[in-house]
Amino acid sequence: TTPPQNNLEPAMKKIRIE
Repeated sequence: TTPPQNNLEPAMKKIRIE
């Protein structure tokens, strides 16, 4: 179950909160 890239973009931004 892999989320769509559209959902991965905002997720990465939240994780890349340096």
